[in-house]
Amino acid sequence: TGRRLSASSPLSLPSLPCLVRALIMASSPGGATEYRGDACLAAPRRARVRDQLRATLWQQALVKRRTPRATCCALVSPALFISICVVGYHLTDPETFDAAIYAVIALDVGPLLGLAVEF
Repeated sequence: TGRRLSASSPLSLPSLPCLVRALIMASSPGGATEYRGDACLAAPRRARVRDQLRATLWQQALVKRRTPRATCCALVSPALFISICVVGYHLTDPETFDAAIYAVIALDVGPLLGLAVEF
């Protein structure tokens, strides 16, 4: 059930300076206001980049602390992959070939035409 207003109870309307301040703040970029009774409260300030970075790093640290096995895999797997690549490189004996022309200069189309005629 709602509260009834009597003739003696004042209506809680925002004051004129609060309304003016609310209109100015709402028209500014990123500005907003809230009304709580007669008090006009401005929206909280935007967080600085430093604060956002600190919060994100702290959140990531908590996630890493909660999953130690996944953290270990994330740290060990790149080193393991690189070491496999290095060992594979050192175990191979590369063959070198002298410079030459490997393209066929004359193409014999006789056998190809024979196959096309049989089709």
